[in-house]
Amino acid sequence: MDDTTGTTAYRTTILDLPKEVLLDIFGYFVEKFPIHDPSDYYKPRASEASDRITFLGNNRLVCRAFDRLISPLLCPVVSVSLFPASIVRLEGLFRNPLIAQGVRGIAISLRFRPRAIATDFRRFHAHANSVLDDCTRECDWNTEFQNYDQDDISDDAVTYRAYHDAWSKICQMQGAWDNLFETISPQEEALATADGLENDNSTDEEEKAAQSLLKSCFEKYAASHAEQARIVSDGSFVRSITMALSLCGSLPFVWFNENQLGKDWSAGGAITLATTKEALARTLVQGHEWLAIEDRLCNDDDDTGLFFPARILTDLPIACHDAGIQLKGISIDCFPLLRGYSSLLPSSNQADYSVTRTPWVRFAAACNGLEIFNFGRRGMSCSPIRPERQNTYDLAIINGFIGAAISGPYLQRLYVNMNPFRVRSGRAGEKEKEHPYLASPIVAAITSTQLRSIVLHNVDICEQELMVLIKSASPVHLTDLYLASITLSHGRYAEAMGLLHDIVLLRRNNNSSKPNVTFSTLQGAEFGVPSIFDDDGNSWMWGSKEERDAFWDRLEEHQHPDLLKQVEQWIKEGQGDEANPLLKFEVA
Repeated sequence: MDDTTGTTAYRTTILDLPKEVLLDIFGYFVEKFPIHDPSDYYKPRASEASDRITFLGNNRLVCRAFDRLISPLLCPVVSVSLFPASIVRLEGLFRNPLIAQGVRGIAISLRFRPRAIATDFRRFHAHANSVLDDCTRECDWNTEFQNYDQDDISDDAVTYRAYHDAWSKICQMQGAWDNLFETISPQEEALATADGLENDNSTDEEEKAAQSLLKSCFEKYAASHAEQARIVSDGSFVRSITMALSLCGSLPFVWFNENQLGKDWSAGGAITLATTKEALARTLVQGHEWLAIEDRLCNDDDDTGLFFPARILTDLPIACHDAGIQLKGISIDCFPLLRGYSSLLPSSNQADYSVTRTPWVRFAAACNGLEIFNFGRRGMSCSPIRPERQNTYDLAIINGFIGAAISGPYLQRLYVNMNPFRVRSGRAGEKEKEHPYLASPIVAAITSTQLRSIVLHNVDICEQELMVLIKSASPVHLTDLYLASITLSHGRYAEAMGLLHDIVLLRRNNNSSKPNVTFSTLQGAEFGVPSIFDDDGNSWMWGSKEERDAFWDRLEEHQHPDLLKQVEQWIKEGQGDEANPLLKFEVA
């Protein structure tokens, strides 16, 4: 009671603040998410995410009002892997409608364990040895050309001795593993199993422990493979993801990637693996990136069943469409790069396939409403050796998949990087064996005329498809257009560049912001015969400063010759059509 006025005085608490103010307060601790373009999302580091979740989670428990405010802020993106336990966690999160309301998308890691390794202990041993071989190389790198006195306690000396001890432990472990196979003949190796391999002659406890670790890891690896194969083949993985997406509070975005969930990057080095059995065991039983499977681990195996998770790339969008779920966008960051493309064909036994004679009708319908599609924006950054083009059947699948995904009329943001699919020999200088991917069938599938952002990398197309691409840009809303490593095999660049020029000129006349139009390494037609940049085997990296500077100057000249710079300048400044630098060139 206020003694002077006789009225009751109330103390203002945080709960008395308007909802908007509370959201601003908690917003400082919320994982930032690019709502307009989810493909720009980057997952925060584990330590940052842990601190943020701890703070928000604790405050969420204060009262119901805080629970209603904070719960939708907890998980804008949910990460899930191809494993039953991950699905259980996903389903648990989405049982809370407040958390589900704030989910903007699901990131799906499709790392997996191939059957060929999961059913053959000998091959698993070879894989495990390769992991330790990587560790020994790390040890060699950190101890080569170095030597320290025993009484030297400097940081460098301590690190040197740690790597040296790790190298010794790794060699002992590899020797123990090799001894497992000394008691059987080569004829018996094909029938070898973990339970059937015992080195009874060994009396070394450390050797027995190392062998036991290997066998235990193989059993866990095989069990994990079986679980992965089951939830893919019976459709339960796709059904669970579809159910979760149906509960999102907004149009969801889906990322397909090969991220290793829950990896502690500070504990993955050779020293840790050599000294911590738990860390080594986790490494040996984890799934693999797709290229490692098809190019190294299973390069001699039949493609049948090799890439069973690839079917999820098509099955999930179709399942969402059948359930009435509209996806905002899809990002494809893992894809078969060398073989196994048939795994992408949608799973179906419906009669409409025989009528339409194409497996992509339902997938195209599922992607009809997409606003964003990315292919190879993150991940797939490698460029595997590929001495010749894919066969006709494989090309039809690749083109069919991407073409169906980008054929919708509402597409606004497109990113396609075909660098991993180019023909590439073992040497960069062999020009006749290095060619970009023939992407005209993909670009021809575009129907949207509302594209706001266009990025196209490492393709060979013709003038007609280049015109299709430019005409798909929205004259009013285009913000970015980036063409890199484009080869025009037929026709000219001049008319397409003229269309871009007109868009920029229109925006300038309307006092609107001009789009960012940039190019890199346009070849063919007016820009001359395609050529390959000779990096001299990256010898510049170890050269003098002058040699390094000369390398970057050569690269800049290759990527941005004078004619290309003139074209960029003409487009950006919006000069008259007659000033088009490409009109002075005659192209056969």
